[in-house]
Amino acid sequence: MVYPIQHMKKVRPFLIAVAALFTIGYTLHAEGIPSKGYALFAKDGNFQPYEFERHAVGEHDVLIDIYYAGICHSDIHHVHEDWGPSHYPQVPGHEIIGGIPETQEMLDYSVAQNLYPDVEVISVDQIDEAYRKVLEGDVKFRYVIDMRTME
Repeated sequence: MVYPIQHMKKVRPFLIAVAALFTIGYTLHAEGIPSKGYALFAKDGNFQPYEFERHAVGEHDVLIDIYYAGICHSDIHHVHEDWGPSHYPQVPGHEIIGGIPETQEMLDYSVAQNLYPDVEVISVDQIDEAYRKVLEGDVKFRYVIDMRTME
């Protein structure tokens, strides 16, 4: 079955963190990036609002607005110093959903023109067939694996 991906409405996010930096190259910012988050100041503490500054966006960085951040067991192990000494304050949450502000205009245009990528949702038992089709160039859409089908 092929489904169009619906554009996620732009929401005014309650940010876990305002900006994240990933090394892939984009807009340069000479100044540091004012950021907000909820931090732990000790391994047995409670989350508290925290304002900090990220380094300036360099030639090999990209600025990402973070709308959602997930906290998983890796964050807990790090906060509780299970893997060695940790530094505080910490803003846990490394699995993010966000956007690149510079691309929003292009996304808005695509939505206005009804331009959506087509995807086919497949189960894990269809991965080999989907992979073969991609290798052979016999595909007109992107495959998305439904991870709920994993045993």
